[in-house]
Amino acid sequence: MAYFDLEEYGDYCVVRIFLGVISLDYVEELERQLGGVLASATGNIVLDLGDVEGVAPEALYAFNRVRLAASEQNREVAIAAAGPEVLQEIRAMGPAFTVPCYSTLDEVFQKQSALELSAVGPAAGQLFCDRHDCVFNKVLSREDARHVCTHEYAQMIGNPRSCKYFRVNWVEVAGETDARLGLPSKAGGTKREEAPAPPPIAVRTIYEIDHAQGPLDQAPPAPRMAAPAPPRAPAEAPSAVVKRYIEAANSMNFEAEADCLAPALLGGSRQDYIRRRREVFENLARSGPVPQYYFLRLHRENVIEGEKATVDCVRGEVDSLGRRELRQVFRLARLGDSWKITSISSGGHGPRPLPRRPKPR
Repeated sequence: MAYFDLEEYGDYCVVRIFLGVISLDYVEELERQLGGVLASATGNIVLDLGDVEGVAPEALYAFNRVRLAASEQNREVAIAAAGPEVLQEIRAMGPAFTVPCYSTLDEVFQKQSALELSAVGPAAGQLFCDRHDCVFNKVLSREDARHVCTHEYAQMIGNPRSCKYFRVNWVEVAGETDARLGLPSKAGGTKREEAPAPPPIAVRTIYEIDHAQGPLDQAPPAPRMAAPAPPRAPAEAPSAVVKRYIEAANSMNFEAEADCLAPALLGGSRQDYIRRRREVFENLARSGPVPQYYFLRLHRENVIEGEKATVDCVRGEVDSLGRRELRQVFRLARLGDSWKITSISSGGHGPRPLPRRPKPR
């Protein structure tokens, strides 16, 4: 039994899900059917949630995995027309939810038109962009209030989501301003006037020393070497931080869970994150048994590159459908003297040892 209808709109395949509430019992079958849509349909996928009144957090993680599978084929997955209850669950997940959301289907198609314009090379002022905190983002007129990119090389951006001028341009513009004012700047502008170099020290050969009149010029004393910096205290290993994060999530210790996350992943203040996690846990507890997670093993060894690290691990999960394995990739950054988790991505579920439930009729 299919849980949705399919409609083709140009380069988009619109999946209109007609389940009133996407509970935990429907998640596995819905994810399997969406995987079939990815295999059979072409183009990008839009999940129309206009008829959905409630959604379990496990369903949102399933949407993340569908988008991850689509991105490997250079395709996109988006959500449109989600109701207030669904949006509340999405906001509770914070940055862990990676599927872009739009208010209406027309907004999705308008976004696609903007990407097509960028692919053929639009002039400045023709590329629609939602990076409102970019210095090149401007509103053309008050009537339509559409934000566009005014950079002279807008045709080189391609996708506003991966714009190389975003945030970097603040430094570029600051450097250009300093250069016009004749001020020194790390971002650009005039260089500081350096003091003249001291005259070179005279160097003589052995023959010149033997036949020289008077003593040899004495070399100046060597400059003092700066004291070496004190050794950095050994930080907790990245894999230990990940294990502590999973154990904190399993024991519902949201304070310890927040201590493992970088500020960007908290999605606000630490208190707001703890409050949102409590709300999600209470919603799960009302709907049935709460899934249990635990750290199984490392899938690959830790990869540490300077101030960044990657932990590829396998996590256990026990819910009402049985026990399964979930592969997750944690990316961390060293902030101060400790490692903090900056992003979490899932690589899909492994096979379940228990038989699946019969399909709902």
